[in-house]
Amino acid sequence: MKNIISLSIFYALTINALLLSGLVAYGNDTGKWDIPYRVLASALAEQGNLPLWYPNAGNGFPQLSLLWGSWTFPPLGILLGTLYPYNHFSLAIENLLWRLVGFGGSYLFARQWVTHPIGAIAIAATYVGSGTMSWAALSYSALIGQMFAPWILAAGSLAIRATAGPSLATATGTLGLVAGLMVWSAYPGAWLTAPVLSGPLLLALALTHRGGLRRLLIA
Repeated sequence: MKNIISLSIFYALTINALLLSGLVAYGNDTGKWDIPYRVLASALAEQGNLPLWYPNAGNGFPQLSLLWGSWTFPPLGILLGTLYPYNHFSLAIENLLWRLVGFGGSYLFARQWVTHPIGAIAIAATYVGSGTMSWAALSYSALIGQMFAPWILAAGSLAIRATAGPSLATATGTLGLVAGLMVWSAYPGAWLTAPVLSGPLLLALALTHRGGLRRLLIA
């Protein structure tokens, strides 16, 4: 068991180290779409232009209509592109930060059902460092959706296990915040797939706890 946990953590750390070093190439939508528009928006902001508007095509056009490429998507991209001219290294940093978001949600979910914290760490590390998540990074907004998904499970689990009103309120607030951030930042497909994939698991967990289904539905 200890060897499996160690290998899972090592694998996740290795994947993120490679991404951070720039040795892993980004293809598909990330290379053709996400990076160029992040770089463009960052350059416009550095020049003192409104990053929501591209002035060099005809009479200009709103970047907001480009959705994932605009300066408003996602919040971490805004922060990195504003603090420093956005480049491939910035994307590697953003990738790592989003995976930390996913790790946090995965750990909080697992910790509610796994007795030992090391086991929860292994589950979270395996999730964010898996090949599936590396593939999702080829379409960057899809990766962002996958990193928000564990927070749905974490908040739903908190609602199921809630023994007091404040815990249920925290679960409800977390679900609302995650839903808002997912709509803001993630690929629209994630808006549908995350609840659909999380729902059956949460339903099964709710049925194992007295009153769990009622609290889950309230949240």
